[in-house]
Amino acid sequence: GWAATIDQQLDSLDINRCFGVTPLYASITRAIQEVNAVKGVESRQVIVLSDGVNIPNNCDLSLDKILVKGLQQNNEDIDELTALVKKSKVSIRVIL
Repeated sequence: GWAATIDQQLDSLDINRCFGVTPLYASITRAIQEVNAVKGVESRQVIVLSDGVNIPNNCDLSLDKILVKGLQQNNEDIDELTALVKKSKVSIRVIL
């Protein structure tokens, strides 16, 4: 099954492609959607390891220079994630 491919999938991650932009909310939304689509399982889980920062666009992070587009995208992403969580079959638990 898919569980047997986890090590292979983790090994395929390219650290050189991990940079800058962190679309955290959009990524969690997509993960929940994909887990909801899995058929024939009793338990559905999404595990997220994160610093908690959501930066959907590559932009200057100075408080006086955050791009309006970045803030708009951030708000759209959190709204979509919130709506999905409310109707999802996936159990959500946040551990800080």
